[in-house]
Amino acid sequence: MSKHYDILFLIRIMIHVYFHNSNVPEKSYVCKVILSEILGQTYTIHAAEQYSDYMFEFENGAKITFRDSFFSLYPEPYTYLCKQALPKPPLFYTDSQCPDKIPVLYGKPTVTQQSETSIKCDIDIIAAAFFMLSRWEESVLNTYDSEGRFLAKESYAYMYDLLKKPIVHIYAEFFRVLAQRMQVKIPIVHTFKKTITHDIDYFLKWNSPLDAIKTCVGDIVKRKSLKQCFHTIACFACKKDPYDTYSKLLDLSEKHGCISRFYLLFSKKNKQQFTSKYAQTVFSNIIKKGHELGVHYNHYTLDAINEMKRDTEYFEHVLQQKAVFSRQHFLRFQYPETFQALAICGIQQDSSLYYREILGFRTGMCIQHSVFDIHLRTVLTIQELPLLCMDVTLRNYPTVTQAEYELHELLHTTKQYQGNFVCLWHNSSFDEFEWKQYEYLYTKILSFS
Repeated sequence: MSKHYDILFLIRIMIHVYFHNSNVPEKSYVCKVILSEILGQTYTIHAAEQYSDYMFEFENGAKITFRDSFFSLYPEPYTYLCKQALPKPPLFYTDSQCPDKIPVLYGKPTVTQQSETSIKCDIDIIAAAFFMLSRWEESVLNTYDSEGRFLAKESYAYMYDLLKKPIVHIYAEFFRVLAQRMQVKIPIVHTFKKTITHDIDYFLKWNSPLDAIKTCVGDIVKRKSLKQCFHTIACFACKKDPYDTYSKLLDLSEKHGCISRFYLLFSKKNKQQFTSKYAQTVFSNIIKKGHELGVHYNHYTLDAINEMKRDTEYFEHVLQQKAVFSRQHFLRFQYPETFQALAICGIQQDSSLYYREILGFRTGMCIQHSVFDIHLRTVLTIQELPLLCMDVTLRNYPTVTQAEYELHELLHTTKQYQGNFVCLWHNSSFDEFEWKQYEYLYTKILSFS
């Protein structure tokens, strides 16, 4: 291929996609995420009765065909939403040029290069990517805890040890490798970055001396620590609230070139504090320094849309800015109903999809991506920024050493796929007694590059 041809492909390529005209919204959604959002390329969709598989045709005439082994079995809308359609235990395909084995959820682990311009692959990456992105598994299994959360241990990715891998990115990289063999160079368009977030469940720990007294009682009765009780008394006497870590968080983020985002919970106690002169100074300082504020919703269903609207209006009144970012309190989420509610509230980006019990990639993604509503069969206006790590999860590991190892692996994996490492560290997670051993993990995240 000529030098001019290489430069042309390095800038941008056009990909023509052909597939059967059943389940067009679902298939088109996956193409949008993989081809446009991950790989950064332009494409056209051609859906017709005559096509049985997925064919990707490039400008130089080369073609890659992937087997349609899933939607071909469920041609009518919604018929795939059943337990029988859930994937069987995965197989794996190894390609020496791919950094990870390719998980085969649907189809067969075989790839055949038929000619210099044609590759045929029996792995159904479209169905597998849709399975991870759309979370239709959660709707079918419909098993939630008392807080309305789908548990990691119920998920396919957890059961088959796939949660630590960004599966959709693995498919995109596999596609890039196959295209390279067809003399089509798809450049890397993303770079590794970190988004540091903080859920403000409690703006301050104490509203009054009575709150401090209650903490002291808890130190003695519940935590059985006189030392901790004396520490509480000393903090209150010095007017040093343990949850007032805002300056520290901003200074650490700025030291390491990161942006912090604060999600505000509008509980009764927080509302009393948010209108104070001090809180307004904190918020003003966050905005002035170029950091961000979002809403931390306590409700998560369409039945509670009025409460969510009230929180949105309160945020916009107190902060004098539009509510754009959100995360659910306790990570309460039901897919896609919560997305529908957030879209009604005008939220543009959510960051709630995470299993609180274990680090990992719940949607198989580590960059912001579009969201598909399996009930309405459409791409919603809201985007998801997948959360990958939470402070509380790190404390669930048996030892700090193991938590550090898992964190290190996740950071490296995210960097390997040029992802966005989204971390949640509460403003309240710097307590000298409860969090002393874990605070250095936070600095590990900030300093990782």
